[in-house]
Amino acid sequence: MKEAPSDFPPVAPERILGPGRLLWLIMLALAAHVGVLLLIGSPKPATPRPHKAVPQLRLANANDELIALNDPTLFARPHAGNPATAFWQQIPTPEPPPFYQPEPPRFLTLATNTLGAALRHFVQTNASPRLTLQFHTAIVPDPVPTPLINDQPTNSLFEIHGELANRLRLYTPELPELPFNDVLPPAKVQVLVDADGYVLSAILLEPIPQENVAQQSLAAARELRFAPASQLMLGEVWICWHTVATNPATISPP
Repeated sequence: MKEAPSDFPPVAPERILGPGRLLWLIMLALAAHVGVLLLIGSPKPATPRPHKAVPQLRLANANDELIALNDPTLFARPHAGNPATAFWQQIPTPEPPPFYQPEPPRFLTLATNTLGAALRHFVQTNASPRLTLQFHTAIVPDPVPTPLINDQPTNSLFEIHGELANRLRLYTPELPELPFNDVLPPAKVQVLVDADGYVLSAILLEPIPQENVAQQSLAAARELRFAPASQLMLGEVWICWHTVATNPATISPP
């Protein structure tokens, strides 16, 4: 079947939108875009509007009618500011009752006959023991002072105190007698002994006026040798020196 002939001749696609028309459309859109930018590109600065009818705050009065309208009991009970109250109803003012004393005051009687009864009963039933005063005290004799050990030794010797008291001594040097006309107090030396039993350091705990006695005490303490132990030990070595008078004529009798 053949199609019916059309009244309009066919139009070529290149004649509807050719290259020239497309270029003109692009230039027209670009010009419109530039015009819009020129119109709105430099806006005028916005001027502030003048303030009109600005709200203001003020302190309300307690007697203001607007404040009274916020009272939920305004129409539920009579108020002093209600116009109707002035005509037909008045708010009663309470008055204090008058002082009334029906009878004279009755004071309690003082029980003078029973005052101190509890104390009197306690004293009668609880007799305190009698204390006999002794004005002649018994004479107690003074105890005889016990002589101190090694107070006046017959020869020079060592005394070990502290942790080293129970440690076995492997070597103890012999102490000589010191030529001195008086009794010397014990020389107290603090010693530090290592695990092998050797004395690492020796320090005098109390000063000794005689320099030669101090040096001999430190030297004698360093010569001590103890049994080996598992740790270092700190103790005190007291050296009781036996003295020999060099000039017996200078010693005063007791």
